[in-house]
Amino acid sequence: MPKFLRTDDLNLEIRNIIENANNEIILISPYISLSERLKLALKKQITNEKLKIILVYGKNPYNQERSFNNDDYDFLQNFPNIEIRYLKNLHAKYYANEQRSIITSMNLYEYSQAFNFEAGILIDNTAADGFTNDVRSFFTRIIDTSEVEICNTINIVNTTIEATIGYCISTRQPIPFNIDMPFSDEAYKKWLELEEVDHPENFCHFTGEQSNGETSMRRPILNKYYYKAKKKYNL
Repeated sequence: MPKFLRTDDLNLEIRNIIENANNEIILISPYISLSERLKLALKKQITNEKLKIILVYGKNPYNQERSFNNDDYDFLQNFPNIEIRYLKNLHAKYYANEQRSIITSMNLYEYSQAFNFEAGILIDNTAADGFTNDVRSFFTRIIDTSEVEICNTINIVNTTIEATIGYCISTRQPIPFNIDMPFSDEAYKKWLELEEVDHPENFCHFTGEQSNGETSMRRPILNKYYYKAKKKYNL
């Protein structure tokens, strides 16, 4: 049965969702500014090779930094298996793992957690009922509608985590980030047949997002992500 939560209980249950996740964490909130407790909860999961994190934020289409604290963006995008997504008209808030989820009024925002009167509903995701299925379906649709900004995958070698930080602009194959060589080996061999630096390609080297011909050897990053790539890699 769903359980009603007030502010203090909400803060506790959101941390529990993060700390107790085995396979997935979903964080959907228009505004992101993480408390130190939430950062600590997330850090505990960084070696969980099975875990996928999906985060969706929103609002402020012309200045997204107002929605997402810069330090927190940098902190999260370095996780080895995470998607960071954006949806302009997002207002709903939802936090979940494979076992439990919360629908709430509270943003994932430190001020809200400390000072606002907030409320939410804790849901057992293992319950096979129409309500639980409707909730999951609705927020899955929000994720599918949102726009990918960061998409990292994980490669565990001798228990060392290595984040995939770049994508071939021809095939979307994960490769090391390098704006001077934004191709996989095979794709680069094919590109050499043309050797045209402005030849339209298929994907963004920074995010892996489909570029519809807006990327090329000369400009491997979509314009809308260039600032974030520049900041991350000191381009």
